[in-house]
Amino acid sequence: MTLEPPKLGVVEWAEGNLKLSERITNKPGSYLTSRTPYVREVLECFADDRVRRLALVWGAQTSKTTAIIVGMAYKLDNDPAPCLWVMPSTHLARSFSETRWMPLIDQNPTLARHKEPDPDKYRLLEQHFDRMSVWFTGSNSPASLSSRSIAALCMDELDKFPAKGGKESAPLQLAEARVATYPQHIIITTSTPTYEDGAIWEEWLKGDQRKYFVPCAGCGEAFVMEWETIKWSQEAKQDSAWNMELVAETARCHCPACNHAHTEADKAQMLDRGEWRATDLAAEPGRRSYHLSSLYAPWRKWSDLAVKFLQDRETPGGLQDFYNRELALPWKAAGSLITTAMIRERVDASPRYTIGEPPEGKLLGRIMSVDVQQTELWWIIRELHEDGSSYLVDYGAAIGWDLIMEKFRHYKCFKGVVDSGYAAKTPAGVYDFVARSGGLFCAAKGRTVSQGLREPWKFQQILGAGHNIWMLQFDAEFWQARLYHDVLRDGRGKWYLPRDIAKDYVSQLQGEALIEKEGVAKWARLGPNHLADCEKMGLVLIDSIMSQYSAAQPAP
Repeated sequence: MTLEPPKLGVVEWAEGNLKLSERITNKPGSYLTSRTPYVREVLECFADDRVRRLALVWGAQTSKTTAIIVGMAYKLDNDPAPCLWVMPSTHLARSFSETRWMPLIDQNPTLARHKEPDPDKYRLLEQHFDRMSVWFTGSNSPASLSSRSIAALCMDELDKFPAKGGKESAPLQLAEARVATYPQHIIITTSTPTYEDGAIWEEWLKGDQRKYFVPCAGCGEAFVMEWETIKWSQEAKQDSAWNMELVAETARCHCPACNHAHTEADKAQMLDRGEWRATDLAAEPGRRSYHLSSLYAPWRKWSDLAVKFLQDRETPGGLQDFYNRELALPWKAAGSLITTAMIRERVDASPRYTIGEPPEGKLLGRIMSVDVQQTELWWIIRELHEDGSSYLVDYGAAIGWDLIMEKFRHYKCFKGVVDSGYAAKTPAGVYDFVARSGGLFCAAKGRTVSQGLREPWKFQQILGAGHNIWMLQFDAEFWQARLYHDVLRDGRGKWYLPRDIAKDYVSQLQGEALIEKEGVAKWARLGPNHLADCEKMGLVLIDSIMSQYSAAQPAP
């Protein structure tokens, strides 16, 4: 009796049998995993009967597509089964088959020997081998997605699939139904993510959420290379601009545990000694998901990514492409979301003082801004100095206008501004208070350019609820951007915070973000943002006051 030789693992088989051309990879020659050791476990999934779902959420140039091609080639030679490969469109499916899959077959005898002699059985979108058939199609072709039974299904760039195909079900559901007759099937989904509700991110969350942990060369502690671990010298920032050459020279990957700085020379050893770890042990058995950013790609330098991050941040498109393609993360207003670290940076950059006790200086006066809600009035007090600097003095919430005026007088303010957002419902509340203040307060209303406002702000007298009052109209989007981008993110302007600022203030400044979706950017509320609205109105009022003050000063 002749014993069959043991079946080779996917990695051993691929490294012993495959050569890749420059049409398939940027490293042509014998296929090796030494530079990308993180692909090894993923490749073995193609021979593991326990794995039924495999989701890869990987960044650009991490060898994701090459790994899938190699895995499918293994099945052709060792574990044949009917396979359907789905791309976003039929055009892309045809191009992929012609430029990447078929060259691999034709250039490797191990695979070419399975081709049928009849050329009609080896076409771009339909290929019949001696023991296996492979079809390529686009997600925009419902008929192709639902016309055959398969045991292996690969859906590449899943987030670019249409959600629904007319009267048909979504392409994802149509294709998945094709594996129902094969208990030993495998479904592979891959894509760079787009948004949190995108299909690939849902696949990642449903899986066991594996991340690649690498050892620190300093303390030995294993950690995941995330964007927060990439740091560069703050001395590279000069007058609110970055010296990109110095950023590139000083960019390092820092261990979260001991802050050891790893250089590019350390990356190869870190990758080789790394390992995948599941972070959701309660996931459905057989459902694996792998996340990997471009920080792991051996041919991508951390220094180049640091420069790209800073450059992308200043472009009209912002950071969405960087987050999606490089970090393999869904976009959720990352470029405009204020983090606790950003606010802490503003505190650290401020002169040392505490709530109620701003530093001495040439005082111009104190102002108050009030955000009106149905049951409470949120307020802030800022002190304004002659050099244009402003200091947060105090903030809080009050019930009733009498308490607002009490705070105003207690802090000896000389000017106040009140949000008139609820004025249409409660004119006696807002406009009447402004009128009774005797000119100490003005009303405020945010508008946009589309609503006819042509300047950042303007004062005009209006008749409000029977009173002649001053209304401060301001460009809402302009001042939102000024607070979120210029002041908090980039630290521009002499806008200061006390050392003992509390969590409620921090959370309310994080209550609003610029959400970009499908090419449209809109400000959206993420939570309570009343103090953020107060700070925006405060910026408008300070700008108007400083304009008048500067105009009144004698020429030098």
